[in-house]
Amino acid sequence: MMEQEVLERALEQERKLSIRMKCAMMFLVLTLVVLMAEPGEGSFWKHVSHTLNAAERVHRMLTGEELEAMKAQEAQEAQEAQEAMKAQEVMEQRAFQQEKDFA
Repeated sequence: MMEQEVLERALEQERKLSIRMKCAMMFLVLTLVVLMAEPGEGSFWKHVSHTLNAAERVHRMLTGEELEAMKAQEAQEAQEAQEAMKAQEVMEQRAFQQEKDFA
């Protein structure tokens, strides 16, 4: 009977030690993770910021501000594309004229 009690106590102490070692290991690993993290890597606050930005955009879309801004931006991009196409045509005409002059 004594041997069984001693064995049970030893097993119980081993379990407690094992749990303590696991807790210590988890503490050390988490400490390393926190210490190695860059200051700008706050992913939680980044997600919060993205959520707030999305909510703000939805609000602007519902009020019509976003739609007007998108239309203005599309018009500006279309105008810039036309100007770029005209500039490209002028460059191609110059290149063609230079080839024609040298030939």
